[in-house]
Amino acid sequence: MKENDSNYYLNAAQDYFLRGKYPEAIENYNKFIELEPDNWMPYNNCGIIYDRMKNYDEAIKYFTKAIELQDNIFAFAPFAI
Repeated sequence: MKENDSNYYLNAAQDYFLRGKYPEAIENYNKFIELEPDNWMPYNNCGIIYDRMKNYDEAIKYFTKAIELQDNIFAFAPFAI
């Protein structure tokens, strides 16, 4: 593992997410964010996780940041309800 390799944290986060290990996924997404703070995707994914955990305040915080970083609002179309 390379501690400065954002892809390591992204892959780990996605693996944890798919296995329903949400706290571990969030931890790895946040490590990814430390290395790539301008990438909207981990913020969006954390928002999804917090929503599933019914922590709506945190979900809104992460979704808002994802929207701020993503200038193409249509990128979120697959997530629309």
